[in-house]
Amino acid sequence: MILRDDEGDLDTEAAALDANGNLYLRHPCASELIAAMSTWVAREAEGLDASKELAEVRRLATLIFGQEPGSA
Repeated sequence: MILRDDEGDLDTEAAALDANGNLYLRHPCASELIAAMSTWVAREAEGLDASKELAEVRRLATLIFGQEPGSA
């Protein structure tokens, strides 16, 4: 699981571990990110241009998790 592997890099106020040690998000935009990912995947699966949907996923992920290392 990618998030678990990188869990030390996450904002500890936005993420937490449940009783089973699984990472879950408590960020207010987490459900919006999941919905955006669903929309992006559905559009990709239809073979359509999903660049706008991917940009929204990236925007929300950056909002929740912060900038990617090395990008500024």
